[in-house]
This record gives sequence, C-alpha cells and structure tokens, in this order.
Amino acid sequence: MIKLVATDLDGTLLNENRELSEVNKKTIKKMIDSNIILCFATGRPLNGIKHFLEECNLTNTESYSITNTGACIYRNQNFQLLKGEYLNECDYQLIEDYTKGTGVQVAGYSDFDLYSFSKVINPALIHDSKILSMPINETKIQDIVNPICRINIMGNKESIDYAISILPKEIFEKYYTVRNETFSFELLNKSSGKGNAIKFLMDYLGLNNEEVLVLGDNFNDIDMLIEAGQSVAMGQAHEDIKRICTYVTDTNEKNGFTKAIEKLVYENNI
Repeated sequence: MIKLVATDLDGTLLNENRELSEVNKKTIKKMIDSNIILCFATGRPLNGIKHFLEECNLTNTESYSITNTGACIYRNQNFQLLKGEYLNECDYQLIEDYTKGTGVQVAGYSDFDLYSFSKVINPALIHDSKILSMPINETKIQDIVNPICRINIMGNKESIDYAISILPKEIFEKYYTVRNETFSFELLNKSSGKGNAIKFLMDYLGLNNEEVLVLGDNFNDIDMLIEAGQSVAMGQAHEDIKRICTYVTDTNEKNGFTKAIEKLVYENNI
C-alpha cells in the first residue's frame, strides 16, 4: 500500500508552462483526502515552490518538501527544517578558481536567495530568477545571509562543457554533481541529492520502500527513483530515465502524474 508519493515538479507535476493543471490539483486533493503523504522533490529552492504548496493546501496538512536537489528537507507545516546539507565559502572559492576564465558564472542558491558574486550576471541565472520568481542578490560570498544549498556553474553549453572538462576528478569525488540543463551544472554537498533525501524521509516516517511511489523525468531524479518501491518516468523523459523505472506514464503536458496515480495508487487506469 502506497503511503508516500514523492514527485518532481518541473517536467513532472507541472505542465510546459510550469503551472499546475486543474486535473493534477484535483488528484492532489484526492490524495490528501486519502491520507496519502505528498512530498514535492525538486531542484527549486523553497521560495520557488511555496506558491504551489499553498495552491494545493499542503501547508495545512502533513506533507514535505525536498528542495534544492535534496540539500534540504522540510515539513511543510510552518516550513520546519528537518535536514540541511550546505556548502561554504571555501567550496565556492574552489569552484571559482577552477573555472576562472572559462566564460561561466559561479552562482549560489539558498532556499531563500539567488546569489550572484560577480558584477556581470549570466543570462542563465536571470532565466532561473524569472522562472522561480526570486530576485538575484548581488553580494560577496562573505556577506550572504542564508546558507548556500548548491553552487551552479552557469553559461552557454560550450562554456559549461569546457568548464566541466577541466575540473579535476577530485571535484566529482568531493561533491554531488548533476546537470539537468545545458546551461547549468550543479555542485552540492556530497550528502545531498534527492535519493539521500528520500531515504531520510522514509526513515523519518518509518516507511519501507514498497510504501513509496516516486515520479520524475530528469537526471537529478535518478537516485530518488532507484530508492522507491514504485518509480514512474514521465512520457517525455529521457530513455535512460525510463529504463530504471517500474512504470512509464504519459507526458507532463497530458497529466501523466494523475494517470500514474490513478493506475498505481487507486487502480483505476484512465
């Protein structure tokens, strides 16, 4: 019996306009009424998902959020932080030194701020700022207010390809890394990642993996999909994602989230 459903947002629960469809909202309400615990597991910071949580009434029921690609885990009632894995000034400076002169920007993401530590702001960071409806805080690393959850190397595809190619293997051993977009490469605390986060949440709730269903569509979902007893890939997901999942649903544009929940949770294939 499924007791916890963890879902990615962009490309999974949200449509191509990055909005919640009325169909998926009704499904979430149905899950709440069925006492199924819902968790949003996303690369977005907390401030970039609060409006979705409020739209679904998830701040008034037992539900959870995994944010910034698994760096933080919150209980949505009062946004209680259960676990946080952060980076520091030394981490930033290390990445900045290795990528200097490659044409990329090294930006910092907290759950409440987007940090730019350079005078010139890369268009990729501006793009994220618009999507998340979060302003860019231009500051020095020494003056940040909230701890950094992840460091992003941002720029055009060619610049990031080159920056990644010159990073020593020690960087990939020291940090959790993932590239979901051509314009951004993420580095996080080694204990981050959606997989580690969902394992923590299962332990916190006293659940085994057969009681957990996970939905995702992109590379930062892989380790989370592997942890769940039932894993769902969206219809438009990369074939590598589909291969590791127990079920493939329709696309996010065609309410694949709802179709998977109806089939796998309520046994009513629509």
